[in-house]
Parts: sequence; structure tokens; C-alpha cells
Amino acid sequence: MNVAEQHRQLRVAYKEAEDAIHSLGIEGSGVDLLAVNELRYAGYHLLKSLTASNDSQRDEELRRASGHCERALYEAHDAAIFYRLEQYRRFKEDYATVVVSKVIENYIDIVKTMRRTRQLLEDARKATTDRSQYYLDIRNVYAEIAEASETLEAARDELNKRLVRDQVQDRRWWVQVAVGFIGACLGAVAMLISRVLIGRPLPARWVRFPPTTLAPALSERPSRSRFCSMFRLPRS
Repeated sequence: MNVAEQHRQLRVAYKEAEDAIHSLGIEGSGVDLLAVNELRYAGYHLLKSLTASNDSQRDEELRRASGHCERALYEAHDAAIFYRLEQYRRFKEDYATVVVSKVIENYIDIVKTMRRTRQLLEDARKATTDRSQYYLDIRNVYAEIAEASETLEAARDELNKRLVRDQVQDRRWWVQVAVGFIGACLGAVAMLISRVLIGRPLPARWVRFPPTTLAPALSERPSRSRFCSMFRLPRS
């Protein structure tokens, strides 16, 4: 391969990596510094090739420059995939109490895609040998995970409505429980007062006071004068 063809291929690879860094940086959380550094290294080796002392050294520097362009491309995709996985994690936290599949029909497939991609990242980062296959895999899978992530984000408005509706229903349920409890307490108090006023003795298990204090007052029908003295009312 002549020098002109090597330079042409290097220019194509550099342009592809540069465009990916720009576009994926806009989609994600910003430009990835690792990818930018790889392009910087590519430029460094390109300059070295121009001052090489022989053809063999020149070809080696051009090969290294091309390799850095390739790694820049994959580093950009790696950062973008990591960003999409973070979006998915936040999505799961935000709607942990909502049945998402009622809004997104293919939600189970999206979950499988995210888990498979996360496992791909974990396996690749544990590897200490050649990562060329990993680079190829993440570049191929990015389009799929990006589409899945966009689907999740587009459903947020509808899921937020369902989340608010569920919260309102929960509050109504707790209010009903509280009203029922208060009503039961008031009913018990009313029954207790009615037994005292009409003179019916209370069940023995309800009376926990010594017989010399309140027990006689609760177990006997009081006379009018005694009833008035108990509640500090006028006798006539």
C-alpha cells in the first residue's frame, strides 16, 4: 500500500472518530476525554510518520495512528453506552412503584437489552488482554441500546401521570383508614358513656379500678343528686 492510500485511510478513520465523539457527546453527558486523547495520540503518530527516517518506521507510525483513531471511536461508544445505562438505572429508581409494562409494551425486551449490555461492559473491563472484539461488540450494540433508552425517556410523561394518580389513591386509602379508626374509637367512647348514663354495669374485664374508687360509680345507677355531683352540674 502506497503512502497516499495510507493517508487516505487514516483521514477517513480520523473523521469517523471525530464525528462519533461529537455526536455521541451531544447525546450523552458530554465529550469523552479518553476518546479525545486517543485522537491526540493519533495526531502525534501522524506527525512522527512525516519525519520518519525510513519507510518501515513511517508505516509503523501510520499504523499506530490508525489504531488510535479506532480506539477513539470505540471509547466514544463506550462512554455513550455507560451514559445510557445510567439513564436506565435512574429510570428504574424513579418508577420502582409503577407497572411500566402497561405503558411500554416491549419493556421486558428493553430490560433484557440493558442487562445484556451491562454484562458486556463488566466482562470487557475485567479482561486484561485484547479488547478488539469488545470494541466491535459495543459499536454494534449502541444503536439498539440508544433506541431502548429513548423509548424509556419518551414514556416519562405518561408514567409521571400514573405515579401522581397512584400517590393520590394511596393518600385516599390512608385517609379512609384514619377515618375508620377514629370512628371506631368514637363509637367505643360513646358506648362507654351510654352504659354509664343508663346504668348498665360494664363488663368486668373493662373495669380496672379499685372497688373503693370508680367501680361503684360505674356499676350502679346513680341518683340525680349523685349524678350531678359526679359531673359538677346544678341539682335543679
